[in-house]
Amino acid sequence: MLYKEMNTAELRAEYEKLSKEYSDIKAMNLSLNMSRGVPCAEQLEISRSMLDIINSDAECVTIDGQDCRNYGIMDGIPSCKKLMADVMGVTPDMVMVGGNSSLNMMFDTIACFMTTSPAEGCAPWFEVKNRKFLCPVPGYD
Repeated sequence: MLYKEMNTAELRAEYEKLSKEYSDIKAMNLSLNMSRGVPCAEQLEISRSMLDIINSDAECVTIDGQDCRNYGIMDGIPSCKKLMADVMGVTPDMVMVGGNSSLNMMFDTIACFMTTSPAEGCAPWFEVKNRKFLCPVPGYD
C-alpha cells in the first residue's frame, strides 16, 4: 500500500515498524565503508616513496621552462604527454593530460559534442534524433 493511501493509524503503525527496524540495525554497531575505489594498504605502500620525491628544494619546472606549481598547462605537462604517448604508441600531440578530475573532462567532452560537431562531417548531437552513447563508469575518479 502507498503511504498516501494510508490513514493516520496505518501511518503510525508503519512508522513504529520502521523505527524498530532502524533501531535493530543501529544495535548491530556496524562500521560500513560504502566508498568506491579505496585501495588496500599494500596498494598504498607501492607509491609511498613517491611522497618524498618532491620537497621544498625540488625543481617544479617543465623541460620547456613552465612552472608546474601554477594552474597548469591546458593540454598537459609536456613530459607527461610524452610518457603517455610512449605508453600508447602515439605522438605527444595526440595526448591530453588533464587534472585530477576525469569527471570534469568527461562532462566537458559530452557537453561539447552536444553543441558542436565532434568530428568533421558530423552534426552536433542535439541535432541527431535518437542519439545514443555508451558511458562506462570506472568506479572511481
